[in-house]
Amino acid sequence: MTRLTVPKKEKDDGVRPEINVELTAEQLAKYDTVFLGYPVWWYDLPMPMWTFLESVDLSGKTVIPFFSHEGSSDGANSLNTIQTLAKGADVKADDALSIRGGKVDSSENDVREWVRSLGYSK
Repeated sequence: MTRLTVPKKEKDDGVRPEINVELTAEQLAKYDTVFLGYPVWWYDLPMPMWTFLESVDLSGKTVIPFFSHEGSSDGANSLNTIQTLAKGADVKADDALSIRGGKVDSSENDVREWVRSLGYSK
């Protein structure tokens, strides 16, 4: 199976890959805002992100997504999926940052400016 077909098969089969999350409820409780970064795979969240979002309680938190893509600059269905899975969270889909995959390596200034524009950095 090629590298590109594994994510497609996982999505088609509804696979929830095991992930090693060392984020305890006590650690998460220290934060009001969670920046959630991921690549868009097959027009949605990658399946490991489904696993993550189904395993943590983000209720009462502000969730701000940022993602890379190779054509789904609006996040495709990923932002809707986050809103569905992050039950009780205030998902700021309109504040999401979209970065073309081929520009990720040179995006540091764009990311810093985005974080500043949201009021999280000086």
